[in-house]
Amino acid sequence: GAVKKLDGKVSSIRELLFGARFGIDYYQREYRWERRQVEELIDDLTSQFGDDHDPSHPRAKVRDYRHYFLGAVITSEKEGRRFLIDGQQRLTTLSLLLIFLLRALPGSEDQANIRPLIYAEKYGTKAFTIDVEEREALLQALLNGETFEASAATDAVRTMLARYNDIEALFPADLLGDSLPFFVDWLIENVQLVEITAYSDEAAYTIFETMNDRGLRLTPAEMLKGFLLANIPTESQRNHCSDVWKRLEQQLLGIDKEAQADCLKAWLRAQHAQSIRERRAQAADQDFELIGREFHRWVKDHADLLGLSNEAGFVAFIQREYTFFAGVYQKIRQASEQLTAGLEAIYFNHSSGFTLQLPLMLSALSLDDTPDVVESKLRLVANYVDITIHRRIWGYQAIDYSTNYYRMFTLLRDKLRRRPLQELQQALCDDLASLPDFDALPAWGLTRGRMNRPQVKRFLARLTHELEQESGQPGRYVEYITASGRQAYEVEHIWAEQSWAEDRDGFRTWYPQEENFREARNRIGALLLIPKSINASYSAQPFAQKRSQYVTQNALAQTFCDQAFQNNPAFLAFLQRSGLPFQSEPEFTPEVLERRNQLYTRFAQRIWSVDRLSPGGTNDQGNS
Repeated sequence: GAVKKLDGKVSSIRELLFGARFGIDYYQREYRWERRQVEELIDDLTSQFGDDHDPSHPRAKVRDYRHYFLGAVITSEKEGRRFLIDGQQRLTTLSLLLIFLLRALPGSEDQANIRPLIYAEKYGTKAFTIDVEEREALLQALLNGETFEASAATDAVRTMLARYNDIEALFPADLLGDSLPFFVDWLIENVQLVEITAYSDEAAYTIFETMNDRGLRLTPAEMLKGFLLANIPTESQRNHCSDVWKRLEQQLLGIDKEAQADCLKAWLRAQHAQSIRERRAQAADQDFELIGREFHRWVKDHADLLGLSNEAGFVAFIQREYTFFAGVYQKIRQASEQLTAGLEAIYFNHSSGFTLQLPLMLSALSLDDTPDVVESKLRLVANYVDITIHRRIWGYQAIDYSTNYYRMFTLLRDKLRRRPLQELQQALCDDLASLPDFDALPAWGLTRGRMNRPQVKRFLARLTHELEQESGQPGRYVEYITASGRQAYEVEHIWAEQSWAEDRDGFRTWYPQEENFREARNRIGALLLIPKSINASYSAQPFAQKRSQYVTQNALAQTFCDQAFQNNPAFLAFLQRSGLPFQSEPEFTPEVLERRNQLYTRFAQRIWSVDRLSPGGTNDQGNS
């Protein structure tokens, strides 16, 4: 379209955001990014940085690292203000990432570099770079590390909070140490965008439409379909395959708009990818990465490997293979969204954000597996992932995508792919043998800065859920993890923060240094899950008062009280069955903490035991 005047310039993130203020028109305020898009962005950024970064480099060397292009943003200037017409989703996500990095950076000088990219301070009030009134309270809370009450917030603000939590969960742990200032330098100086400025809304929209001319741009799934159908000359066969494709497409799009592409990528990676990029600078992309980026091309280039050499091969690829894997994919997605008997681990792994479970599960399947065998293989692999995740976090090892995908791909390609049940089971047991069991390591807990709080919350939710189930009650994991607003559960410290400063009950005799006290109160044995509304009102109280509250709380909290051990035959039967030495605790001293640490270590060994990889292994040994 014809446009009067345009300016375009390439800017680094720092140049674009420093002291800037962008308005967003009312009808564009939705923030719609999903976890998957945040995951892709973090993965792209951190792997590009990781390719060039070496811990031995001086910081100035970052200047020579390669640049990364984050696309175009379109702004329109009116009444002396800049409005974002396109690029709002990316810039909003970047603001959230910058806030996360600000909170993770130890040094105030490094923080000073990114603060002005998030907000400008004028007359004591903060004006955020993306200036939308309804978002201010959330951004303020995130900056201060406070919990945000989201129940009354708009959808966009709730989505922003969810994506911030995803950033916390997905950001690679190995970058949170000495490399972080290097990464931040690279992000704000070497990551670039093109800013296109139009001087009227009309002009801005003309550009927007031209750049996003959806009429012409086919998705990779559509291009793959075109390639496959074009190679089926018999009209009746071709029409039949086209109908099959459409039916599967509708089923998958019923899950969400990315599900079809997600399913195709996961299936091709799981069943057919032979190679993955080496973990060194400037290594070339291989099957795993190419499928992720443009699977339609990859299929075309690897037609022989996939049996696509004649009409029958193309027909079978759609009618047999795609139909089979799309069906299993839907089953897995359903089990990820709601607890499903026998496949509970899929839900648990999904809530930990471990997206690699999907290709791992699909890799083990063969087209002639019966529904029962499919179910057994899914359960086996999901249980393996569940145990791996929890052994890793107990040893403070990262469970994020970028740390694990290389190892998981080699495992699925060399050990799991299309294996019969017994072999699959053996391969998974062998792999677990390389991870230390819980009792081989000291008791785990919250880290300094509490970056692993979401993991601790899920861990406590699991302990509590398994205890409830073993005691004949319904397990409430889903509630502990998903409840929001005042109903949300928080990680509660049994010892109040003030205990040491006020020297209650002789805390200073137990812990001469405040540092040791903090360390101890963050151990797993000194933590519980308590609803926020209740935690707020008595988190500062001494243990004796808290204990009287614990009676009415969840099963794990109740084990501190005498009542749990009276008239509770199912719980007592579990203690007999498991030999776990639960006992009520009238006071909470360092000895009791140590006892609880050891108790939860043994309980964790029972929950995440290799026995769950035996053919009938389920989540609760008690009933197996």
